[in-house]
Amino acid sequence: MEPKGSDVAGIYIPSLEEIQARREAARPSELAWAETRKAELAAEARRRKRGNAQRETAEADAADPGREFHAGIEGLGEQLRFLREHGLEPEDIGRRNWVGAESADPEVVRHQAVFGRNQQEYGRAVGSWGLTQALSTKQFRQGYEAIALANCFGKVLNTFLSITWSRVGITDPAAVAEAHRRYLELLRKACLSCRDEDGKRCVPYALVWVIENGRRHGLHSHILMVMPKARKPWLRRQVEFAVKTISGQSVQRRLGTRAVRILHRHDRDVIAQWRLFQYMMKGLVVPKERRLLDPEQARVPVPVQQAARVKLRSQGLVATKRFGVSRNLDRMNVAALRERYRIPPSALACGETDPHVLFSTEYLDAHDKSMQPEREAAERAERERRNIELLTTLHI
Repeated sequence: MEPKGSDVAGIYIPSLEEIQARREAARPSELAWAETRKAELAAEARRRKRGNAQRETAEADAADPGREFHAGIEGLGEQLRFLREHGLEPEDIGRRNWVGAESADPEVVRHQAVFGRNQQEYGRAVGSWGLTQALSTKQFRQGYEAIALANCFGKVLNTFLSITWSRVGITDPAAVAEAHRRYLELLRKACLSCRDEDGKRCVPYALVWVIENGRRHGLHSHILMVMPKARKPWLRRQVEFAVKTISGQSVQRRLGTRAVRILHRHDRDVIAQWRLFQYMMKGLVVPKERRLLDPEQARVPVPVQQAARVKLRSQGLVATKRFGVSRNLDRMNVAALRERYRIPPSALACGETDPHVLFSTEYLDAHDKSMQPEREAAERAERERRNIELLTTLHI
């Protein structure tokens, strides 16, 4: 029997259980009201900010006689000449700097030669073309699909390699991009040439990488790769020799000055693999309207940082390619291999947003299950070989 309140002098006093039940019943409506009120306040703040900006712009326009005079000049060439002679640019009067008009006017031709004819040419002219502030959800999906496919073939990205290029004297963005590209090429060739005693390749080449711009040490590379734990000494020698070849400086091993750091996990440690991938994705860009998947496709549309379990942090501006995967794991090869071996789509492609399902051992378990008959046949053959060898020995 549920405890009830008491009636004292005609006044009903509810019990603690009844008070708690009423609070729980009212909580959804209170949360809904709070979310609605929060959205209204945010919209009001945006409107107020936009109104202030428009008002400031209008006041600046009214206070700027040069802008008013420029508006009265007829002809694009004459307007550009006026700006050039007064040391101004179109951006100074609230317009875009590049001009896409087709004209034989010398002023227009001169301006296009400096600032370009479109946004791409303008970006290249001022050095901002290709500059990114964060990773995109498209790149997150590409990295996830690459790792999932590697797991489907029994490969786990268990090794995390970090290279801080400033500690070997490389700081220029273009130089860092070239050094990173050269190292990946040297690593690929080293993996192809590494053979065991039987002449078989013993180091697979499958990786995902990202370049970040840290506040303290600048541009650095993170590489998540497949590397057997027994080959850790081999990888350390390879990366130190490669970085020395690229930079011309020896790699220090002292704490605080190390340019290279290697984190190894067991060859089949899938959980560590996904955690390292989540760490690499901490620089995702997440606008409020951006979701991990399309709302129509996702079962439960949630923010990307919630589904990916990523603690978002700014990783600085990067003027080069920010993210990539090895060629054998790019989008075209992933699609071709899935179709060739009839591998079903990943959980992410099917609209799953539960992190417990996305970052699980499902893909590696599926590989183990598909390889079980072959593994059992190999074990039977090994037992038969041993029995035959034992019988031969006893017969002698």
